[in-house]
Amino acid sequence: MVQNWGSGLALQATVKRNPQAGPPLLEINGRLLQARSSQSLVPGQQLQLEVIRPAVDAALKWLNPTGQANITLPAPAPPWQAGQILQARSLLQPSGGPPVLHIDGKHLPLNLPPLPLPTGQTLTLQVLNPGQPVALRVLDVSTPPLSQQAVRDALPRQLPLSSLLAHLHTIAGATRSKLPAEIRQQIQQILDRLPRLDGVGQAAGLQLALANSGIFFEARLAEALRSNLTFTQTAQQLGGDFKGGLLGLLSLLLGLRVPSGATALSTRRGQRHLTDMPPPLPNSQPFAQPRMPANAASLLNLGLPQQLQELLRQVDGSLARIQLSQLAANAEDDGRRSWLLDLPLRHGDQFDLLQIRIDKERGGKGQGADSLWSITLAVELDGLGEIHIRVTLSGGVVSATFWAENDHTTKLFTRHLDELQQRLQAAGLHVGSLNARCGSPQTADERPSLPYILLDEEA
Repeated sequence: MVQNWGSGLALQATVKRNPQAGPPLLEINGRLLQARSSQSLVPGQQLQLEVIRPAVDAALKWLNPTGQANITLPAPAPPWQAGQILQARSLLQPSGGPPVLHIDGKHLPLNLPPLPLPTGQTLTLQVLNPGQPVALRVLDVSTPPLSQQAVRDALPRQLPLSSLLAHLHTIAGATRSKLPAEIRQQIQQILDRLPRLDGVGQAAGLQLALANSGIFFEARLAEALRSNLTFTQTAQQLGGDFKGGLLGLLSLLLGLRVPSGATALSTRRGQRHLTDMPPPLPNSQPFAQPRMPANAASLLNLGLPQQLQELLRQVDGSLARIQLSQLAANAEDDGRRSWLLDLPLRHGDQFDLLQIRIDKERGGKGQGADSLWSITLAVELDGLGEIHIRVTLSGGVVSATFWAENDHTTKLFTRHLDELQQRLQAAGLHVGSLNARCGSPQTADERPSLPYILLDEEA
């Protein structure tokens, strides 16, 4: 039958379920044919096809990839008109609930659609019947890039790492804990492997801390696989990775089948909520995050199911935040590459969270042009307040600007700029400009302190 087809022949097909649990079949002219398609095929769909290559391995063009499917709304809709064209986006489906479309700023549940609607798909719809029931025709379906889908999935789940670290420290320090021994052991390993403040003062220690921050976990794992390392060697090489440790803890929690319905605990310091911490997105600037003490009484007084629920929520939120940092690092804008990451530092029994943004901008024309490296740091320290530091390096010339929200911290930086210059020169670096200012890079709308600027009129 296939060999008798001619190019341009129009065919009608119906998608049938495969009795052998394989890919769906196509019924064409009373015959069942096995087909491969990059589009999702749902049993019962009606397809309009056109023959573009008649042969044993015939190729067919799908003329209506949406199947001109109709969907209906069980609830009343806004005052639409018949024939009106609408833009919609499929949203994450509530547990056990119907699919949801975001249309005209409203979330509208659907009856079971004839087509699968993965989260994040954009649909072009035409109103067939604005009354009851509301009927819409699917004119077009487009799926956003995988990175956009990942951002939309991780963004509402992300939580600041400071909250998780405080809770892990509370659990590890509890003399009597209801949590299983393997959970407490994994938590202790995560805390023990965090970089320490005195270690990152050396180049090798800082390099190792950045490598173990979590945003390079998959890349390092792939490199270990390409190097044919054994499981033990791979585990040793990645043993200190922060994301790897959290994934291990997440696996243990999921293995316990933690019940749903987590009780959220909030920690407040002054007037700043955990939810006020901006997520690490492309073009975001580092944000100074305060040290968050855990509410030990509230956490440890919960029952075991509630403790597990809260811990699972915190771990999942922290992993989502690391994933956002990884996604932001994948984008390259006009030759500029950026990495934005959270680096937890342990100092005794306390934890400070340093947020770092690293930018690499290609130099001018010519192979000998030097790239411009810029590193911006943000941290909040007790007694010093919010601190932002930007360091630039190009052509062997280093420059730095310090911002502080407190005037006495700015004066403290100013008094030590000469000492910093001497130490940089002793390390073999050429120093461009060193400045200390009150405020922040955002409020000052500060440009990077480039080493080739000869005159700083704002100094």
